[in-house]
Amino acid sequence: MSKTVHSATPEPQDTSESPALTARQAAGYVATAARTGDSEREFVARRNLAEAKIADAIDKALAVAPPLTGPQVVRLTRLLRSGGQRQSNGVRR
Repeated sequence: MSKTVHSATPEPQDTSESPALTARQAAGYVATAARTGDSEREFVARRNLAEAKIADAIDKALAVAPPLTGPQVVRLTRLLRSGGQRQSNGVRR
C-alpha cells in the first residue's frame, strides 16, 4: 500500500496566469522555499513577492491620485514592460 505525501504548503507558481497573491502569502512561500533550500522555488517565490509588493504600491498610489491621463498610463506601462528601465528623457535609467 503506497502513501501519498502532501506538502504542507503548496508550490509557488508563476502567477501570470493565476490570481495574484497577497504580499503576505508570497512572503510565506519565500520563507518556506528558503528554509527547504529549494533555490528554484525560492526564485519563483521572490518574483511573486516582488509582483505583490509592486501591485500594492500601485493600488495605494492610484487610490489617492486624480485620474491619470492617457499619456501617463502609456509611460507607466512602458516602465513596467521595460522592467523598470526608464527612457533617457532626463529620468533615471
